[in-house]
Amino acid sequence: MGMEQHYELGKKLRERYVTNLTFLSPTYKSQEIYIQSTDYNRTIISAYSNLIGMFEAGEENQTGIDYPQNPKWPKGFVPIAVHTENVEKVKNLTEWEDWNTVIDTLNIEYNVYNLSNIDPELVKMLPFFNQIVDNLIRWYNGWDVEPYEGVDFSIEIPKIANGGGSFVWNFLDLVNEKIRCKFNSTDSTDLCKWINQLKYHAYSGHDSTLEALFSTLGFRKSAYDEDGIPHYSTGLTLELWLNASSNNSYIKVLYWPLNETYQDVTTSVTGCVENCPLELFINRSMPYKVDDYEEV
Repeated sequence: MGMEQHYELGKKLRERYVTNLTFLSPTYKSQEIYIQSTDYNRTIISAYSNLIGMFEAGEENQTGIDYPQNPKWPKGFVPIAVHTENVEKVKNLTEWEDWNTVIDTLNIEYNVYNLSNIDPELVKMLPFFNQIVDNLIRWYNGWDVEPYEGVDFSIEIPKIANGGGSFVWNFLDLVNEKIRCKFNSTDSTDLCKWINQLKYHAYSGHDSTLEALFSTLGFRKSAYDEDGIPHYSTGLTLELWLNASSNNSYIKVLYWPLNETYQDVTTSVTGCVENCPLELFINRSMPYKVDDYEEV
């Protein structure tokens, strides 16, 4: 089911970035796309499933050019690299060997209400378990936790837990380099050669990673606008736009819920407005910047 959900998400991403905006090429171009994943089987497979949806095998892919001219090769299939290096810069709770088991168990409990023929005795226990889930989510995101010795947990926990702060700033670092290289035509470094062609940089992480990212953006629910843990195929895209007349940059934040079209949630980001100016987005993100990962 998870593979199918990510395949469908990939098709929706293709509709926006290939079909509607004509931003990405119809066929996979390695210079345009860079994909990273945490080093777990399920996140790597999720990335592959998503990419198959975005660049489905078809007649647009040319045999002998895009894929081997071999009758045994799956027709039209072009493999896309998924990188696992340098994704998690900070120590986080996903390194605890039982963490994903706990989260998966809580996620099952959260969804059990939708099932029929449930044991009545189990139903009686669900409010108790739900309270545990709610408390865990609030603590995990630093919500409603009293400051201690000047530490604001609503800032510090999202900043370091599961890479929430690092993901925001990885994006902003790329954005700043992208803009610098675009307006500095004399820079012929390998970095500028790479980033000038780069259009789509994606991460495949855990539901807990996405939850931490939501917290750094100021969302007050762990699944953006609903309680509970984000669905496994939920997506979030941060888009860099450039005003053609003024050369001013701005950010759009799109939320991709399960089995629904995307929502523009830019105005839900704390400190942002519609088409959030880049400088404003950077300033509102400063509290979540980790200066020294080795000290975390």
